[in-house]
Amino acid sequence: MKAAKEVTGQSCNRVVLLFIPVGFATAESAYAEALGQAPGTDMLLNHEARASVLFITPFYYQVCTQVHGFAVNSKTFVAAAENPSAARAELDGWRRKWDEEKATVVAPAQASR
Repeated sequence: MKAAKEVTGQSCNRVVLLFIPVGFATAESAYAEALGQAPGTDMLLNHEARASVLFITPFYYQVCTQVHGFAVNSKTFVAAAENPSAARAELDGWRRKWDEEKATVVAPAQASR
């Protein structure tokens, strides 16, 4: 992973005075923000996603989704690999993991609606 750049993205949901929404957190927007830190990349390897909650009664409620990983250009990653088939399989594994994970990361924010 010599060409990979370590990146972090965040997306937040905020509610002020218990009913005024400000923003809408999505795992996809946190992922996109992370990729935006490394122009020319199209996916994250070794990524972790998590949600955090901050609640200050009754004035402020916040749920943030953070995504941390290593941004790569998938075509360059495969081309530079000693074993392109193994590199493609690794990329497919990380894509599947993201597809499974992104639906559950923002669950605390969505469950309250």
